[in-house]
Amino acid sequence: MSMDKFKNNLKIRLILLSAISIGIIIFIIMQVLFPVEANHPESFMLGVRMGGVAGSISVISFNIIRYIIALTNKSRLQKMFITENDERKKHIEYKCGKFTAEFMIYILCVSIIVSTFFNMIVFWTLYIVMIILAIVMIGAKIYFNKKY
Repeated sequence: MSMDKFKNNLKIRLILLSAISIGIIIFIIMQVLFPVEANHPESFMLGVRMGGVAGSISVISFNIIRYIIALTNKSRLQKMFITENDERKKHIEYKCGKFTAEFMIYILCVSIIVSTFFNMIVFWTLYIVMIILAIVMIGAKIYFNKKY
């Protein structure tokens, strides 16, 4: 990848992250305009959602600032280019992703077996999650085999 392509890629990322943050801000406004009663069981889930939103907006803001700095400072842009295109780092990320996906399948299998002793709803939820994860893994394998 050339430096110009990388710079355009960063601009696209910046636009996408800005759009996502606008969507998150709209979500926050909707939560404020239509609040949930404090004693309602859904109020706990509101707290979980708002915590997830706060974490997401923090990470997105950090990345937006990082990209803006890189686009305005040539040495930072070059350093980011070298970091993102490092072959060793890409190989390590590939190995980590592969191991994590396979490990999750094994953990889900054990969890499914254990859940049969307790609750059928938990069993079916874990079963569906495992099937979806397997479908995503197979789909990714087919896609990347055709792409490369």
